[in-house]
Parts: sequence; structure tokens; C-alpha cells
Amino acid sequence: MNINILMVAVIYKGGAIPLVWSLLPKQGNSNMDERIHLIRCLKLFLTPEQWAQIRCITLDREFDGNKWL
Repeated sequence: MNINILMVAVIYKGGAIPLVWSLLPKQGNSNMDERIHLIRCLKLFLTPEQWAQIRCITLDREFDGNKWL
């Protein structure tokens, strides 16, 4: 069985705390629409004050380009 999760997490004291995620019904990389949806969900989850405090976002190689971000 393959499990494919697209996730945004915050790193805290050496661990990752998941904030929002999506189970992808496929193998392989996520696409731009799936990534945009997840970031929109994150913006709904956070208050505007919390969103404004984000100072750094680290992405893996799948997240190339900046159009979606």
C-alpha cells in the first residue's frame, strides 16, 4: 500500500507538528493546484497575525518555481 501525504508542519524543538495535510489519491508528486489548495487551507487555519509572523518556509525539491507560492 502506498500512502501519499502532502503536509505543512511547523518545526518545534526538533520535531514536526503537522498543521494541515491532504491525502493524495495517487503516487508521485503533488501538482500546483494541490499545493495551492494546501496553502489556502493553512491561511484559513491561521489568524492574520499568525500568518504575518511566518519568517521562513522550507520546501523540498518538488516545490519548484514561485508561481504557486
